[in-house]
Amino acid sequence: MELPAISFSGLATGIDSDKMIKQLVQIEQLPIRRLEARKAAYDKQAKKLTDVKNKMDALKDAAAALDSAREVLTSKTVVADDSVATASAEGGASLGKYTLATTTLAKEERTYSDGFASKTQTGLLGSGSFSITIDGDTTQIDVTASDTLETIASKINGSAAEVTAGIIYDGSSYYLQVRGNESGAANAITFVETGTTLGFNTAGNEKQAAADASFTVDGISMSRSSNVISDAIPGVTLTLLAEGASTTLEIQRDPAALQSLLNDFISKYNAVQTTINGEFAFLGEARGLDSLAGDSTLRGIQGRLRTIVTGAVSGLSGPYSALSQIGVESNTDGTLKLNADTLAEVVANNADAVADVLIDNLETGSQGIMPQLQAAVTEFARSGDGTLVARVMGLGNRKDSVDEQIDRMSRRVDDFEARLTEQFAQLEQLVSGLQAQSQQMMAMLSSL
Repeated sequence: MELPAISFSGLATGIDSDKMIKQLVQIEQLPIRRLEARKAAYDKQAKKLTDVKNKMDALKDAAAALDSAREVLTSKTVVADDSVATASAEGGASLGKYTLATTTLAKEERTYSDGFASKTQTGLLGSGSFSITIDGDTTQIDVTASDTLETIASKINGSAAEVTAGIIYDGSSYYLQVRGNESGAANAITFVETGTTLGFNTAGNEKQAAADASFTVDGISMSRSSNVISDAIPGVTLTLLAEGASTTLEIQRDPAALQSLLNDFISKYNAVQTTINGEFAFLGEARGLDSLAGDSTLRGIQGRLRTIVTGAVSGLSGPYSALSQIGVESNTDGTLKLNADTLAEVVANNADAVADVLIDNLETGSQGIMPQLQAAVTEFARSGDGTLVARVMGLGNRKDSVDEQIDRMSRRVDDFEARLTEQFAQLEQLVSGLQAQSQQMMAMLSSL
């Protein structure tokens, strides 16, 4: 085993060569330290810019939630008796008050077999087949002597028929229930048995016939195959719950829902502006290398967004053409705030004007604030070629370049340290040799 070399620093010269070498190497490493600080600064700048990008993506999502009439013209329903029916409205629903009266509810067919003493005994059901026909679509189920009520239920449920089979027990007999999956008269079930003894066509075994819902809206008679009705009143979904009953239904504008969406948008917008303001703010002390103060990309983002939210929508006339006129006001630092009273008043008086400020109007060709913001955010934050993304990639390239410089300089410092170590070792050897010669000469002189 080879032992490591032993160095006794300064034994001959009296010089602490290890300390001197270390100090000289540290001086040579100063440019590397500066490069490492620059690299750390690039990394912090990239993280800051990525944070801005993420916040802009969130802003884009919030703007997208306000870029259509369905989202901006929010509506709500008020049903006087929710045991008769319930209702929900999407944005842009037809406003008004209606009387809703239900005559019958839509029903799916429910037909039972005859009763049997066992659900697992074979040989009770005959041998042959039966067919299930719904709206002209026929499915055949084969029955053998080895089948039971349970296996027949499994065969029905495993078939393509739009029905569901189950078994009930009344305390003495088992019955196979076949229930249609869809309500409405068109979904009535026709059974045809051949060689089987299930009794689907036995009088009285049809316990519930398939039927349509019948109802009136303001006295106008209507019928539907389902109790969930989305086409009687445009933009409103009704769910009928009780037969032979009536109630009133009112569809109103819902400024609270719009206010919630606007508050979310304002929060996301302010997050972007506050982050950029934090980089630009003067705190009374020198900025670090990682500072983005005065960064042209951030300044461009801030200016572009502020121009959009404070500007008027081109092509609009009348009293409402800007966010400030519908209640979204600017603070002195460029952030936004919502005047809920102004918003509620404008929505009550002219909800369509609010929509024109926020969304595109295909008739006039005007571009609303929210589509404008989405386009601006996309330009800056788009993956691949967005300005912010390009800046982050550029900082990454700079970091790679600094890494290469650090590698080269580190190798030079290593070589420098090795040369110094070798030179001091040679100096020690030289001085040690001279000292030995001097001692020999003194010894010789003293012997004369």
